Amino acid sequence: MAGTALQGWLTPPGAFSTFNREERNAVAMLYAALLHPGNLKRFADAVGWNGLEDPPAAEVFVEWTYARDLWRLHENTQQRRDAILGLLQPANADWLRGCTVEEFNTFFGATPQPSTHEIQYPGRWSLLKFTANIPDNGAFRRTCVFKWAFNIKPDLVIHGAQNRLLCIEAKWTSGEGAYPSSSPEKAEFARRGLAPVSQTEVQRFLVTDLLGFDAAFAYLVKEGTAASASHPTLTWRDAFAQLRTESLPPFVRDWIHHL
Repeated sequence: MAGTALQGWLTPPGAFSTFNREERNAVAMLYAALLHPGNLKRFADAVGWNGLEDPPAAEVFVEWTYARDLWRLHENTQQRRDAILGLLQPANADWLRGCTVEEFNTFFGATPQPSTHEIQYPGRWSLLKFTANIPDNGAFRRTCVFKWAFNIKPDLVIHGAQNRLLCIEAKWTSGEGAYPSSSPEKAEFARRGLAPVSQTEVQRFLVTDLLGFDAAFAYLVKEGTAASASHPTLTWRDAFAQLRTESLPPFVRDWIHHL
């Protein structure tokens, strides 16, 4: 059977832990290591973050969805409408404040179709629908970033003292992304003469402007040549070198060894 399978043609060099290159798996390995006593502080020190006053009380999350989950907790129509208008400050705020729920959702291009009874999730707004309603480029760009921020999920986030966060972007072979991502949306940005918005900018808007956290940011990369121009950067090898890993399963330690 092995001779007719892919492994019969492309021979693995060893256990999967010796050649796995999935970013999300790397984040899972780091998450497991950070739960070892003392490792959160060691990691925070390695990236120069002083937001851990009480490390045992800190919380760590993978694929951080704070905005999405906070939105879902509050279903009150007026609260949602007020939050959007208060944060976006659109030029037609007075009209949006008094219009019907369906008109409000239609203005922002809510998908799959405008609801008549609830203010819909900003992450589901359609850029190609609301562009006709927002002629001003600055307001249009701000609305796009607002929409994208509800969908972005930082790879790993440490909640430290009070309102302080360390937001970690994990890279392996890919570089920093940019918005918009689809060809029609890119064409609309080009038509308006707008430059793409970096993943870093959207992430910073989410954590600081939208949610109001006192945030620091760090990058993890496979090679030092891929360092971020804006954030403290560690290679995966250097990050794990700061941590105690003896309690991790052998395959995880083997994966770390092959970084």
